[in-house]
Amino acid sequence: MIVHTVVLAIAIAFPGHTDQALCVARAESNLTTTAISDTGDYGLFQINHRAHPQYALNYLLTLQGNLRAAVRISRHGRDWSAWAPRTRRICGV
Repeated sequence: MIVHTVVLAIAIAFPGHTDQALCVARAESNLTTTAISDTGDYGLFQINHRAHPQYALNYLLTLQGNLRAAVRISRHGRDWSAWAPRTRRICGV
C-alpha cells in the first residue's frame, strides 16, 4: 500500500516524466521516503541538504516535501543533472 501511494504521488508530481522520476527514486532510496544517507542525502529522491539548504531536513523526510524539492531541482523532470552519475546512467536521464 505504501509503495502504491509513493508511485501514485510520483506520477502526479512528474506528468510526462513519471518513468524517469520513478527510476531515480528507486535508484536513490528504493522508494523509501525516510531514507538518510551517510553523505547528507534525505528522503525519496535523496536530496543533498548541503547543496540545497533552503529545504529543512524534516521537510525533505516527508513524501510531499521531497517530491516538491525534486520537482524544483529537476525542473519538473526535465533536468536530472543534480543526481549522481550512477543514477543518471541507470535511468538513462
